[in-house]
Amino acid sequence: HANLLNTYTQERRGAILDTLAELTKTTLFITTPSAGIALVREAVLSLSLSENFLNNLFDPYASAPYEYTDSALNTLAPEENRFDKRCRPGAIAPDAIVGPDGQRLYDQLGYVFTVLSFVEQAGAAGARALADGLKSAPIPVKVVELAVDTDAARLFDAQAGTVYLLRPDNRVAARWRQGSARAIIEALDHATQGSNLLLETH
Repeated sequence: HANLLNTYTQERRGAILDTLAELTKTTLFITTPSAGIALVREAVLSLSLSENFLNNLFDPYASAPYEYTDSALNTLAPEENRFDKRCRPGAIAPDAIVGPDGQRLYDQLGYVFTVLSFVEQAGAAGARALADGLKSAPIPVKVVELAVDTDAARLFDAQAGTVYLLRPDNRVAARWRQGSARAIIEALDHATQGSNLLLETH
């Protein structure tokens, strides 16, 4: 589907430009093309022996993942401004403890679109109605219920009724304070640019 392929270019172009910017900073730090930069590097290296806050400068994994916040595949609900900026559409969903025995969210996700439904208690009527409504979605959607008293609810700024739609790459496609099956199906269609039948979900 041409529209969906075009969004890949848009998303990955932003990501590669971000990566190149990080690589440029690293290269300047290592090669020090001027006396001024060399002086700064020596100062940073000296301070790093006693100041822990500088340690991340030498950790290649310290940079936050690039967020597709300007992706054409995102759906911004009217209540988006009522959420924290964390976990906004385009961001990678964080892993979190979701059960009393240390079960983690990522263990419940798969290579399919996933709905996170935050509830007061398992089997809540609203969550069941949501799952039933999604049976008419054009592609299979996995529904994961999460209690509002878990670490996940804090990370996702969630309360009872909050719903997130995650893409197969675990990025947030949309979120609602009070989600509905209809809104999710519309966001799903938008995230796939109407090419639902071309997606294989096993």
